[in-house]
Amino acid sequence: MSLVGREAEMAVLRDAIAQLRAGTGGVVLVEGEPGIGKSSLVAAAAAVSHESGCTVLSGTADQVTNPLPLRLLFDCLEITLRAPDPRHAESARPAARCLP
Repeated sequence: MSLVGREAEMAVLRDAIAQLRAGTGGVVLVEGEPGIGKSSLVAAAAAVSHESGCTVLSGTADQVTNPLPLRLLFDCLEITLRAPDPRHAESARPAARCLP
């Protein structure tokens, strides 16, 4: 994926990916006005991550339809009451009323 005019932002994200691959995790905040390409930038970074051998998890945050603040994290980690991994199913119990 090619992004025009986002070389500086992609450099920051590529550096974060390199640090992750070296064993140092971190957080990158992508913020800005609606419609400026934040989702495209994150998608491009996810593609680079995947090509670099990283596992890429994704989800969508929606405050209206998801009353559980950690729902995005639960979705990415496949934490549900019916998860095949018993640890995931157990982790879901406290939030049972908000999960599928």
